[in-house]
Amino acid sequence: MSAPTVDDSGTGHEWDDIVRIWEGTDAPEGCKVEIIEGIVTVSPTPSEEHNDTAWLVQQQLLTVLPDGWAIYQTLGVVLQQSAGLYVPDLVVMPRARLRQGPDGRTAAEDADSSLRSPPRATRTTTG
Repeated sequence: MSAPTVDDSGTGHEWDDIVRIWEGTDAPEGCKVEIIEGIVTVSPTPSEEHNDTAWLVQQQLLTVLPDGWAIYQTLGVVLQQSAGLYVPDLVVMPRARLRQGPDGRTAAEDADSSLRSPPRATRTTTG
């Protein structure tokens, strides 16, 4: 069994098809469903430590956030040129730019910054 992917033939229909699959994915509650390089992926629920780290970063950002800006923790952002729809741990952007991207979704380019903290199992150490 292979995962459905986006064929970059330029018609745009392949992207629409993969987004429909993403929208219809019935993942367990709390799982992160994303499109990475044209493949619908499901990640497990982040750990408490992972969520706490995101909160600590968010607390610091809140002290310097300009008016009209917000921090989102579960916002899917589209990076269509790389066939992606990602859900970073934090996205910092002007509230007015929400849903201004492709198909009424939020474009990754509209975010000022985003944070994706890798799970402990995928981190590498040097020493």
